[in-house]
Amino acid sequence: EVKEELSITLKKSQLEYVTTITFEHKKIKISRYFYFVEINDIEKKKIKLNEGKNYDFFEQQKIFYKKIAPYDSFAFWLFINSKNLKL
Repeated sequence: EVKEELSITLKKSQLEYVTTITFEHKKIKISRYFYFVEINDIEKKKIKLNEGKNYDFFEQQKIFYKKIAPYDSFAFWLFINSKNLKL
């Protein structure tokens, strides 16, 4: 999916699993999988947007000021606050 949308290839070892959010509506089940990946400046320069309008890099906390789906916002919140959660 990342290669298709951004034209960069990631190794499986670069991916850090964050969470899966699953919900059901009218007997249709939807699962969204969230991963974190850190990319270096060389990889950033290789990005070519194939889908979507644009992209940007910003500090983690600024994600909450962007217009995103609530379940995406929750996944970001989990990732950013995971070290403070007592699970």
